[in-house]
Amino acid sequence: MTLAANLAALARRVVGISADNLVALDAAGNLPAVPGHQLTGLVLTKDSDWLPEILPVTGGTFSVNHGLGEVPKIVGMKLVNKIAEGGWSVGDELLTASHYSYVGATSGIMVARNNTTLIGVFGSNYILEMLNKTTGAGFYMTPANWRLQLRAFA
Repeated sequence: MTLAANLAALARRVVGISADNLVALDAAGNLPAVPGHQLTGLVLTKDSDWLPEILPVTGGTFSVNHGLGEVPKIVGMKLVNKIAEGGWSVGDELLTASHYSYVGATSGIMVARNNTTLIGVFGSNYILEMLNKTTGAGFYMTPANWRLQLRAFA
């Protein structure tokens, strides 16, 4: 094979670059086996998976251990529907984020993080204004109809 052909074949297999080398797929299209301590430059290497469900409580607080051993770089949040409301069906999962609103009433969900725990608070008047799945009209969630779940990545 010519040098140009070899370089073209390698370029099709390169999946990442670290400070010292390329990470490339082998001829079969698999990542090579590399000891974990040799991996560098990876953005996210740890995942808590979805943590236990949290019952939203107006004005309530919560804390949950994420088990990553370091401060998460990213925290994902979702609300899981348990009792149909606002056009949403049981089992629907709505992605959300840490936020706060005050338009005549305090609402929102705030989450902080440290090297062991995710700590949060729910709005004191309402937890979350939501959109009806069918009409787009706003409504305030009924906390008992939903559960919050968090997932941390480091």
